[in-house]
Amino acid sequence: MDDEYLQRWTWNERQAWLALVETHAYLFGALDRDLAADTDVDLARYQVLALLADAPGWRLPISELAARCGLTPGGIRRRFDALERDGLVERRREGRDPRWFAVLTLDGKRRLDAATPAYLESVRRHFFDQLDRDELRRLAAALERVARNIRVETGVPGSTDG
Repeated sequence: MDDEYLQRWTWNERQAWLALVETHAYLFGALDRDLAADTDVDLARYQVLALLADAPGWRLPISELAARCGLTPGGIRRRFDALERDGLVERRREGRDPRWFAVLTLDGKRRLDAATPAYLESVRRHFFDQLDRDELRRLAAALERVARNIRVETGVPGSTDG
């Protein structure tokens, strides 16, 4: 990153941002490796299956699923198509609603359930075990505020609204 641009930030801003970027890369890489070693679900698939399992009726509009995954329409289409080919999700219309919905299948829920213990253990080892209770509380509050503000700015619904 160009030092001229970084000089526009305070030292604390720079350290916080670079730590977040680096942590995201290492953490998600470690989670993906752990899931690949212990299950047949990678982190990208796990994310979609978990979001659908947490949604009412195990379904979300595909556009909302894309937003929650941080994907473009093309990106969610590629990820969704692979999950659909494997029978883990289905694409459906709901009544008179013109949108397409992503729906978790029973096979998808079973696959998610089988992968969840490895996922939870990996998150605990690489994330929770690195923070004390107060750090975890403060970090959660700060990240929730950032996510909420981005959702409001962009009009994207989120799982922690309200």
